[in-house]
Amino acid sequence: MADRRIYIDKAPGETRGVVTLDGRPERLLVERDGEAWPRLGLRRRARVTLVDRNLGLAVLDLGEGQEASLRLKADRAPPVQGQFLDIEIAIEPPGGKPALARMLPAEAGPAPRPPSVEERLRRLAPGAPVVVGPEARAAADEAEDEALAIEHALGGGVSLAIEPTRALTAVDIDLGSAGSDG
Repeated sequence: MADRRIYIDKAPGETRGVVTLDGRPERLLVERDGEAWPRLGLRRRARVTLVDRNLGLAVLDLGEGQEASLRLKADRAPPVQGQFLDIEIAIEPPGGKPALARMLPAEAGPAPRPPSVEERLRRLAPGAPVVVGPEARAAADEAEDEALAIEHALGGGVSLAIEPTRALTAVDIDLGSAGSDG
């Protein structure tokens, strides 16, 4: 059975949360004071400002100068410009792009406030024990180092290098000693 744990490291101006799976970081959330982008799990009523069927998306105004994108589904009618939708942020905004939202069923309704790091981690790992203090700081440091690393050893001589650029994210898989048997 998989062993999941939640680590929460609170420092002045920053909260880092980690979910580990069998001792290895699986998820890392970092929240800094003063950052105002839409957070994962945020529920809000948003207004549709643009519908582009060619791109298969709608642009949503979240208020306070924030936007999100909503992927249009082929099996349902697209929203119309000016319509209000209850949404939840599914992917936080990557590098200056808008967040990605998903529509909520009408009965879900918007949440009254953005969820905390701990609430978001508990949704990702229900029932997992929460660890704080020096052990949480070490787990957060390890998770952050691993997330920011370019090269990742996968075992058996295989390595994966990920280098994001403005135009694309380059992914290089080196089979090394695994060769063609990998």
